[in-house]
Amino acid sequence: MASDLLTTSGINSLVDSFKTSQTETKVTPLTTRKSNYQNTVSAYSTLKSKITTMQSIMSDLSATGSDSVFANKKVSSSNSSFVTATATGSAASSVYALRVSQLAKNDTLLTNDFTSADTNSLTGTHTFTITAGDGKNGVFTSHVSVTFGTGETNLTAMQKIAKAINYDKADITSTAFNGSDSYTGGASTLDFNLNGTEKQITVNGGGTYSDLIDEMVTNINNSVSGVTASKVTNSDGTVQLKVSADSASNYLSISDVSGNALASAMSINKTEEKGAGGMLKASIISPSNTTSKLSLTDQNSGLDYHIMSISDDSGSSALNSFNLNLGNSRPSFVQNTSGDTTGYMYADVNKSTSVMNAKFTLNGLSMERNSNSISDAATGVTFKLLAVMDSSDSDADITVSADSDTMNSKINTFIDQFNSLYSYLKTNSKSSKADDGTVTRGTLQNDTTANAMLNYMSSIAYRTVTGVGADSYKSLSQIGLSFNVDSGLTISNASTLSDALTNNSSAVEQLFNSTNGVATKLYSTLTSYVGTTGYLTKSITSLNDSISRTTDSITAAQTSIDKAAESLRSQYIKLQMEYSTLLTNENSYSSLFSSISSG
Repeated sequence: MASDLLTTSGINSLVDSFKTSQTETKVTPLTTRKSNYQNTVSAYSTLKSKITTMQSIMSDLSATGSDSVFANKKVSSSNSSFVTATATGSAASSVYALRVSQLAKNDTLLTNDFTSADTNSLTGTHTFTITAGDGKNGVFTSHVSVTFGTGETNLTAMQKIAKAINYDKADITSTAFNGSDSYTGGASTLDFNLNGTEKQITVNGGGTYSDLIDEMVTNINNSVSGVTASKVTNSDGTVQLKVSADSASNYLSISDVSGNALASAMSINKTEEKGAGGMLKASIISPSNTTSKLSLTDQNSGLDYHIMSISDDSGSSALNSFNLNLGNSRPSFVQNTSGDTTGYMYADVNKSTSVMNAKFTLNGLSMERNSNSISDAATGVTFKLLAVMDSSDSDADITVSADSDTMNSKINTFIDQFNSLYSYLKTNSKSSKADDGTVTRGTLQNDTTANAMLNYMSSIAYRTVTGVGADSYKSLSQIGLSFNVDSGLTISNASTLSDALTNNSSAVEQLFNSTNGVATKLYSTLTSYVGTTGYLTKSITSLNDSISRTTDSITAAQTSIDKAAESLRSQYIKLQMEYSTLLTNENSYSSLFSSISSG
């Protein structure tokens, strides 16, 4: 009955019906649109992720030169107890016969034994100078300073010398000047050479020597990395420029390029100064529980790095107190029960007889190097000498060949990632039918971007590569790969692929990384979708904006429906109240008529 509609439950039913109708008309289409946007964003994001994953393998396969995966080499040794080797992409596939006759050694200087607990007479600050070969027929120089207290034992004095050497860094200090004296040398350009890397600065001069040093310190610290400059102020009021390398392993030289701010004004000449810690390793050895000796070992092996001289500076005796003030003499170290003799373990510095160099034959050619790791005897190959061979030992055959295993692995990864992207595009670009007959439309069905990507991937798998040599492979099918429009790429002939990678890797390389190669083209095209200006990137941004606007529209529509529903509810409630009044009046009239009639 109509009166039932004006009950509270009836009104609620009418309002709910109104809201449902309005929601289906105004909100549901917006919700569906938002869901479609979200599904597309999700699909595009997955596409971006899959392309990004593919970028690494496509980059590997499209790289050229020594970075090319097809340039990778593997190395084997027929006698790895004596020689091993590694190779870079620049190495040629070759076989080398190598024979080791001598291993490189580090120059070593040892003192005789000293009673550890005996008191040493050293006190105050002492300095000494060490020179050693730089490996290039040049000389490194190191100036070391060490301070001793009163009553040092031989052991503590040795420990201080060893620590001073191990932690010493290259520093170059000018002569001392009265800071208030005027500098009249004018502008200069200075050259700083740190481990072969040069940097130039300019100082304008003018003012006092103190001003000049301040300007140098500021310009050096601001412009020359790897060194620290400072002004030394002495107790007598004089000042000096001090430039120190930040690492003990670095050598440092300074010179004037123009002007004479260094050489003439500050008595700094181009000297290749290196920290003693970068040249030598100092240690303490205890032949017995009561004696100690100081050992100095070259950081680098080979004759070209040997210790050339070791001497106390004028007025100092730190080395002399331990019989190390040898100058450029090289006495032999002798160990015997009656007492050791200070000297070098390998005293001979004659090139032909020195035991400090590695000596070997490579393909019958006698060769000599400073190190047991030899990277300049064959292009792209580094030989590591491990032990000396006896006459009965066969030559070590070092075989360098194409690394087909790595190449095969890269191609398999390429196939897997290609198919992952291709299958995702294929599956989501068509409708699917469930067992109950329900048809689900693919998220990317009729999507122009997805269709373009699918078509391109199909074409790249089938295409003939142009611009390669006559002997190069021109299609994936020629190296044993086939393409199926439903499932993607597969290795259809593993032996063909293996043969191509083992025996003709350069032709496979051209197929992938030439200008029109498979990986080169695929990388370029697919990457254009995912960059900051790529279509997928821009589309996702645009879709997210649409989702935000649609969400706002849904909220506005829902608010409007709720407001209209409440207005409708108010009208129904008003009718309910009016209807109730009518009923009340009707009852009153009925009672009145009944009373009149009965009267």
